[in-house]
Amino acid sequence: MEDPESQKENVEVAVVEEETIPEVTESKPIEPEIVKEEDTNPTEAKPSWTNIPIQTNGENRKYGNLVAMQTFFHWTDFSSEEVIEKRVNELLSAGKNAGIFDKKTIVVFPEHLGTGFLFLDEQSKVFKEQSFSGSVQLMAQRHKEELLGFPALPTAKKPVLDSMIRWKSKRMASALQNIFSKAAKAYSIPILAGSIILPGPKIVRGELVVDTKQPLYNVSVSFGSDGRIMEPMVKKTVLSEWEELLVEKGDINQNRVWIVPGWKVAVFLGEEVFSEALYDKLKGRPLDGMVSSAFGNPFGKPENLQRYITDSVSGMSEKDIWIKYGMIKYIQRTKAMDLIQVFSMGSFLGNSPKVKTFNIRDFQFKDEASSSSPLIMNLYF
Repeated sequence: MEDPESQKENVEVAVVEEETIPEVTESKPIEPEIVKEEDTNPTEAKPSWTNIPIQTNGENRKYGNLVAMQTFFHWTDFSSEEVIEKRVNELLSAGKNAGIFDKKTIVVFPEHLGTGFLFLDEQSKVFKEQSFSGSVQLMAQRHKEELLGFPALPTAKKPVLDSMIRWKSKRMASALQNIFSKAAKAYSIPILAGSIILPGPKIVRGELVVDTKQPLYNVSVSFGSDGRIMEPMVKKTVLSEWEELLVEKGDINQNRVWIVPGWKVAVFLGEEVFSEALYDKLKGRPLDGMVSSAFGNPFGKPENLQRYITDSVSGMSEKDIWIKYGMIKYIQRTKAMDLIQVFSMGSFLGNSPKVKTFNIRDFQFKDEASSSSPLIMNLYF
């Protein structure tokens, strides 16, 4: 076997940024008084780094590669579709300039990237709130007339946030498709654009559409190298504690194998990697790799993951729990040989995720992210 250390390279390239979507809690009732004196567009945050490292696991044998895009957004970036698109393209141009993209490349972005689009077009005052729930409440105050036409479902445990997502869902879906469809076509690569929470999402005649009267789901969204949106759209089946207050579970029997030139990969979202039953569904199926678009909770404790795992995780870090009890534990139950799991990095209201993007080649050669800044992790098949 090859020495894993001898198979890694580091390449320095361009610039980027990103941020995570934190845990939501309901706040005090909506107050009608709205002050608009500070209604200005947020200033684009400046990067705190000068390059994007590229870590490579393996050698280019022309069989294809899986590329994890560890993003870093400032929260205010989500106020602007143009800024988000700029950040995405900074990462992708770094990969292109390093020569790691070809006809058999798959690029994967982190979970809930699209959920952050809830804050598109919002003003500076929203981003000055000291809590996520406070920002949602302020948005609800500002848009109370519009929200009347988008009531939360009667069963909603987070009715304010539920209503906000329904109201903004068409804008969110349109922005996600616009950004990543153009990017996939421009770089001629298939892209898994992370995930997004939407009501009743479907792909209809090549468009990502929503039904604002249907339940909310956290779904993956994929694009082919021609820029067209692709099936499968995976509806997350194993929810985080925060998601259980907001979204419905997907069907455990749904198709999650994404087929693109050179690859058949199973798509997982976040905590789904801990579900033994999902790997059993993949037994015997033609499969080359597995990809997980994930989200590290900046406010949660590692012990919050205990609910998914039989063994005790007491004293373990969140990073080690994802690595030990996720895809690495179960990959050999399938025909897949390689895997990647990608997280967002960045700080949010002073909190940072305690996770690491990682990959595994040929069941055993593991590589972990060496930085909490924007980073590209490249795994050759």
